[in-house]
Amino acid sequence: MNRKAAPMKHDSSDLPALVKEFDLFADELTKLPHSVETTALELRFALLRQAVEAERRTRITEEVNIDPN
Repeated sequence: MNRKAAPMKHDSSDLPALVKEFDLFADELTKLPHSVETTALELRFALLRQAVEAERRTRITEEVNIDPN
């Protein structure tokens, strides 16, 4: 990757920037040659994306104070 990530705030208001970074990283992953290492990176990235999404949902639920069920 030849570009620098923009500095991010540490709150949920910068989620669009984080999603953009995820998309850029995913694009870079697709350019790597297929290998066990690349697959491992893709899996770790997918887990990271899920964790961030779960955290975002938790924060929204807490902010709005609604029952997630």
